[in-house]
Order: sequence, then structure tokens, then C-alpha cells
Amino acid sequence: MNNRQKGIFNRNKTKKWLEKQGYMVSVSEVNKICYFNGRFMAVHKDLFGSDLLAMNGKDIIFVQCKTGKKNVAVAEKEFAKYPFPSFVQRWIVVWEKRVRNPIICKVNNS
Repeated sequence: MNNRQKGIFNRNKTKKWLEKQGYMVSVSEVNKICYFNGRFMAVHKDLFGSDLLAMNGKDIIFVQCKTGKKNVAVAEKEFAKYPFPSFVQRWIVVWEKRVRNPIICKVNNS
């Protein structure tokens, strides 16, 4: 399984997990076909640095999904690029191998 496939697998796993927690969840990624150097290529862009957008009537959460803890800093830097309001939560959801529940890293509003 390549990195893109792992990312999609973890995104779908996170979406199902959040829906079980009572959230409505939507994928926040734009997929475009672009023409580069004489051929068409698929381009995938996360909206506001997040893979998913979840809400439940009380909370709005932008979610970035990662495989392993080593990529958490990259996700934090990506979230820092955008001016999120203080009432919006930002989560980095980390899935370790053979674990049923994810590790939730909440990004502080600053």
C-alpha cells in the first residue's frame, strides 16, 4: 500500500470513527485534473489543511489524519497557515498500526 492509499484508508477510518461519536463528517479535499507537460495529472488539495470537517451542533472540528506520530509537526505547521476562529477546533488524528482507537492531538488556538 502506497502513502496515498494509506492516507485514504486512514481518512475513511477516521470518518467512520467520528460518525460513531455523533459527528456529521465531510471530506474537505479538492480533486482536480490538470494538464502538465503534455499530460493530464490528478492534483489533490486539502482545504484549510484538513482532510475532514466534522460538526455535531456544539463543535466544529477541522481534522487532519496521519499515520504515526512523526508527521504531527507537519500538520501543525499546515494548520498554522490559516486564521481559524477561536471556537473552531483543530485535531490531528494519528492511527498507529493494529490499534482500534486513534490518538487525538488537539492544536491550541494561538
